[in-house]
Amino acid sequence: MDKLKEQLLALNISGDHFWKAVLLLTVGSLVLGCIGRYCFGKDSIVNHSVSSAIGILFVYAATVVLFSLGAKYQNFVAPLPFVTLSGDTMSIFTFEGTEFTLICEQLVNMIILAFLANVIDSILPRGENFFTWLIWRCLTIALAIAMQLGVNWLLAKYLPQGIVEYAPTVLLIVLVLMMAVGIFKIFVGAAIATVNPIVGALYTFFFATYLGKAISKAVLTTIILSVLVWGLNYLGIASIGIALAGLVAYIPIMIALLIVWYVVNKIL
Repeated sequence: MDKLKEQLLALNISGDHFWKAVLLLTVGSLVLGCIGRYCFGKDSIVNHSVSSAIGILFVYAATVVLFSLGAKYQNFVAPLPFVTLSGDTMSIFTFEGTEFTLICEQLVNMIILAFLANVIDSILPRGENFFTWLIWRCLTIALAIAMQLGVNWLLAKYLPQGIVEYAPTVLLIVLVLMMAVGIFKIFVGAAIATVNPIVGALYTFFFATYLGKAISKAVLTTIILSVLVWGLNYLGIASIGIALAGLVAYIPIMIALLIVWYVVNKIL
């Protein structure tokens, strides 16, 4: 334990804050997974969103390892939402005091990544046992990184700078309003959909069609990860050391995440 605390201090993380973050992540994931399983069913949007959130955290872990291995591997590193990699440090995005447009940009980028991860996770098999499950999930991570690289390249190449700057804010506002109208039907029932067919159409799209459900899962996944980032901000964790020699300190959280990911993905 003392050795682990020394490694955490070397990575600019206090031991207490580290374990609080681990506890918050594992317990929160299991609670959300149980809620999704027993309130909405085994294949609910909630369960898929929690599973994808954990999968995205492994995408981050793989990206950090590639970045830490040196310049030869950094071409395979995609810019990820909520973090900035530089030198031996991963800086964590801060919501407080940040401009609204920049927050929207981060949220939209995360929705895109979550959408890709959700689609990949739903297409690939879940595996018959832990080892086959792990192989398919590793492939999920690799494909998510590759697709994120492709999306970033396409956006940078073909979208004008002005659109890149303001489109995330407009897109996020429109998406939230559309989903809010669709969710409104859940609380008021079918009557409102009869009076206003647009409400019923939006509800059907976001919760009954493949594309709409994928977007809904991506939004919920983004909310889960945004809460995690906010929790790290609250704990005062603004940056994490990612020197290759110190990555062994993250093994406990990776094992905990792997177990929770398996439970949510296969059991709940």
